[in-house]
Amino acid sequence: MAFVVAAAGAFTATNIDDLVVLVVTYQASLQSRAESVRIAVGQYLGMSAVTLASLAVASGLASVDHRLVKWLGIIPITLGLVRLVRLVRSARAGRGDRADVRPMRTGVLSVTLLVASLGSDNVAVYVTQFHHGSIRQNLTVIATYAVLTGVWCVLAAAVSKRSRASRRLTTAAPRVIPFLYIAIGCRLLT
Repeated sequence: MAFVVAAAGAFTATNIDDLVVLVVTYQASLQSRAESVRIAVGQYLGMSAVTLASLAVASGLASVDHRLVKWLGIIPITLGLVRLVRLVRSARAGRGDRADVRPMRTGVLSVTLLVASLGSDNVAVYVTQFHHGSIRQNLTVIATYAVLTGVWCVLAAAVSKRSRASRRLTTAAPRVIPFLYIAIGCRLLT
């Protein structure tokens, strides 16, 4: 059960930015059933690519002492600090803290590539989970990620239909994400 909670926490914390982009993707779509299915399929394929990349890296690190693997925590800390600097610069430039999200294509391949590119920062966090887990625990983590990917799709579709909630999410996320990354990195280092 602790592994499920840890996997859910890691997924949620590392995919807030993905949720914002997913909301915007649903908004950019025609909101038809076929379009929603294409977005969800792209989301699952992208998350599968991120998860498989994490498993591959974790397998490559199997012979490396876990005390060294924890230093991967520097990656999310660095990403968090970079995002925080961008946020401060954006605020100083008078742009506020608007999310840097733009309308995008909503086909399966477009969404898959977008999710995979956004998920590159997730790899450092996921690798440490897979590195420390047994085969059974890793399968539990993968199942948790799969369920939460579906939750992300349903949540993003629902939020995209409510302009007020969508606006709040896209405004708040850039302020929160840097601190989540820094916290995740600090947790990995312990």
